[in-house]
Amino acid sequence: MGIGSYLIRQVSPQDHWIWPFGIIPLPMEPAHYLQYVMMFVIGILARRFAWLEKMGNTTGALSLTIGSLLALGIYLRDGGAWNAFVAEWFGIYESLLCVFICFGLFWLFREYGNWESKFWQWCAAQSYGAYIFHLLLMIVLQYATDSIWMGAFGKFIFIGIVTTICSFVLTWLVRMIPGAKRVL
Repeated sequence: MGIGSYLIRQVSPQDHWIWPFGIIPLPMEPAHYLQYVMMFVIGILARRFAWLEKMGNTTGALSLTIGSLLALGIYLRDGGAWNAFVAEWFGIYESLLCVFICFGLFWLFREYGNWESKFWQWCAAQSYGAYIFHLLLMIVLQYATDSIWMGAFGKFIFIGIVTTICSFVLTWLVRMIPGAKRVL
């Protein structure tokens, strides 16, 4: 995934968006598309072979630690050598971050966040659709709030929370359409 992402970014760098075939009403970013597809496949394999259930506490904690350090490493760039290294190898760096943080968070929630309630069951039922709808809703919300100043972190938090809620509610509404639950 990392090598593929690195090679794709040589042709289509991060933040280069395209409108596939001119007919799909949702922009796509080729720099991340391989990661999306491969993480989807990894998710299928993880379920099929029970990787998350078999993951030991040491592996899970180590994955979360490495993923967190890689995430922190992005924000500690100061324009010097570390920044140049991360920028040059960002496709590989980001792919490692993605895998480690995902497995680490799965472990964390398996161990400490396995809540059984009607609310969390409802969220689980909407999660796939929320993943599908979130990008479009995020883009719309970003454009809608473009002229409102909240600071970068404030806007990140605001758009993240509102998009998450709207994605789950929209999925719930769409799933009320007969036959939609089979797809979403």
